[in-house]
Amino acid sequence: MFDSVSFKIENFQKQDFAHLIENYVYKEPQNFGNKFLVDWQNLRINFYPETKIVNVKNSAHKFFNREIEKNDLGNSDDFTRPNLIRTISLLEEGFSREAKEMKLFGRLEYGINIPTGNLNPYDDIICRYQSIVKNFTNPFYDFYNPKGKVFAKFCPFSHYTVKCYSKGHQMGIPKMNVLRYEIANHTLEETRRLFKKADVSVEDLKKKQIWILCLEKLLEIYELIRVIPTGQDGEELYSQMLCYSNSLIRKDFKKNLAKYQNTLKEVHDSYKNSKNNVHSVVKESLDEQYLKLVNKTKIVVKKSESLTLNL
Repeated sequence: MFDSVSFKIENFQKQDFAHLIENYVYKEPQNFGNKFLVDWQNLRINFYPETKIVNVKNSAHKFFNREIEKNDLGNSDDFTRPNLIRTISLLEEGFSREAKEMKLFGRLEYGINIPTGNLNPYDDIICRYQSIVKNFTNPFYDFYNPKGKVFAKFCPFSHYTVKCYSKGHQMGIPKMNVLRYEIANHTLEETRRLFKKADVSVEDLKKKQIWILCLEKLLEIYELIRVIPTGQDGEELYSQMLCYSNSLIRKDFKKNLAKYQNTLKEVHDSYKNSKNNVHSVVKESLDEQYLKLVNKTKIVVKKSESLTLNL
């Protein structure tokens, strides 16, 4: 579930930092005068002795695999609540603080890895994501790897970004068909809204209710994603769904499409909600994860009132 996490600890003493280095990190930190910088596996640690503040950033998932499991899986496998709890316990030992004293700030990423079987995560599924319609239409943008290969799409909002990408291509393992669907909060304000509380800490990440809120957000956003079908689904269906989903077409032909909006919406939603298309893999995995977490209680997702633009 959780990946990139940012937290800080106040009133962090020099002896606390020395304890961390000598007993857990085992490497000499870089001295920049006003701060010390060191990496504990992939976690980037900045300690400011004058203000007695330490801040920590990067993937808790990768840290768990490298430091605790001693493997090279990165963040390609499942990161369960028990795994996260083990990770947080180690952080508490290393920083000599309780998790509730580790205050969240900045970036927070959460999402799930979805095995797609014989389907290529990007070529068969992600490339067909067109837009997310909330208060207005937000298009998806392509993301390229260093070799110029498209393997991801992202859709930015003011306080967070929705990202969908091929985990195998990101890790250089093309045959690993795993789709990563995640939301990256850029601001503390967005995390507070998500958790429904003002004071947010690493302690909150362990709570089942917080996991439920995150999964509900993932489900809510997925419901707002507008997609297109495959070419095998026929030209008429393809054209109708493209007119409904593509933000540029909707803009250029706004007046022409206005009277067909209800019909186009019905066609789009019927296809996307069907269990016989490439997009069903993602929805079924999200539902499954949610049901496991809430012990098979009924899914209740509040859909945005702005699913359809008033053209």
